[in-house]
Amino acid sequence: ANTNPPVIIIEDILISSEDQEEATQFLIDNGYDLVEKDVHLTSKEKRRIYRQEKHIGFINEAKGVEVELHWRFFANEKLFPLDFNACWTKRQKIIVSDTSAPILGDHQLMLHLCVHGAVHRWKRLNWLCDIAGYTRQFSDKAWEDLEAAAIKMGVQRMVYQGLILIHQLFNQKVPSKFIKMSETDRTIQFLVQYALWTILNLKDEERTSAEQDSNESKVRSILNAQYYQLI
Repeated sequence: ANTNPPVIIIEDILISSEDQEEATQFLIDNGYDLVEKDVHLTSKEKRRIYRQEKHIGFINEAKGVEVELHWRFFANEKLFPLDFNACWTKRQKIIVSDTSAPILGDHQLMLHLCVHGAVHRWKRLNWLCDIAGYTRQFSDKAWEDLEAAAIKMGVQRMVYQGLILIHQLFNQKVPSKFIKMSETDRTIQFLVQYALWTILNLKDEERTSAEQDSNESKVRSILNAQYYQLI
């Protein structure tokens, strides 16, 4: 008998706040269970989740699919201040298995990939691979528009960080102005170097605080705090 666990495919789905109840019930009716087994979806608990959290996670182990229903991108709404309607207006479509699926518009998608990766300190290389693949055919105008959108939203440091990382790790071609930032801007230098350090020390990151030397743990805490202040 095959005892290997099924492959879990994680899907992030953005919904409007008005559709929270309907989307939640749809997943439950179609065989999805809460990822957090100890949570009971009473009416009171659902109201709390919808008000305080950014998403709710479901899993269908038989299908090997995990779904996160998002009504906000991040816990801090000001970090990425786009709501469902703004995203729906700018949406683009891709074809998956002969089915058309809406995704974020060009600049929204790139900004989210960079912000999401930066917030999680690029703990998964595939996040950078996504950015590298998406920007491979960027025109000069596309780069300019991306930077303008990042500055307007106030997330330019996270975007610069992501673009410099794909240049350094994958030799991806990016505008020279971004490369120069990694050489002259101390803040960008720190953000890039700390991300590289995180990527190269992922196994150490996974150790519990009890397994880490006390001095090492303090240094990590200080660097993490500095990192999140700067991004």
